[in-house]
Amino acid sequence: MAQQTCLIFFTKLFRHLVRHWRSKSIPLVLFLSDGIACLPILEQAKKAVFIVEQDISNAGIVFNKEKCFRTFRNLVRFQGVEI
Repeated sequence: MAQQTCLIFFTKLFRHLVRHWRSKSIPLVLFLSDGIACLPILEQAKKAVFIVEQDISNAGIVFNKEKCFRTFRNLVRFQGVEI
């Protein structure tokens, strides 16, 4: 029951953030605690990361620094699939 409540809270909280990011033309996908954004130009990607990190911080959410990476790659594994 607690896990279900947590997932509902997570979905409701991040739904507004994702809508906000997409309105700024940041193509972002979130699945539970994982997220990925795909942009064709490195400068666009850097700007998107800055905006997303700032918005998440302003929402009071803290990153797990050991688990998160902000490297820019042409190929990445996301939810078990290479993209």
